[in-house]
Amino acid sequence: MVTDLIHLNQFAFTIMEGVRPIEWLYFTFLVDGVCFAVYCYILINIELFHLTNKPLFNYIIVIGLMFANSLGIAMGRFLRFHSVYLVTQPLSIIRDVVQFLDAKGLFFLFVMTLLQAMILIMVKGVRMAK
Repeated sequence: MVTDLIHLNQFAFTIMEGVRPIEWLYFTFLVDGVCFAVYCYILINIELFHLTNKPLFNYIIVIGLMFANSLGIAMGRFLRFHSVYLVTQPLSIIRDVVQFLDAKGLFFLFVMTLLQAMILIMVKGVRMAK
């Protein structure tokens, strides 16, 4: 989803060039992908909010997973990690993640976690029926 948003930023919609159908088609695919990802994210979190009969524990799980998602976004976006590195270079992953956790890295994690929280807050008013 984050990568799709970054790719959306690359579209230069200029009125003088007219309508380019292929560009609008790509734009539509990217927006659809982002919307579907947000929809799936919301459904997953609604299930997590009802995971146990202890609401506080459920909230802790959701917040922990938001942070883990943010860390995963950072690892893929900035550190360029792939899952094969878990087998081929496991210690380098730990080293690079620890080095990433400076002030800028922590700020990024905070912003990504906040973004995810805002998505859930916006749908809080929607009835969470099982």
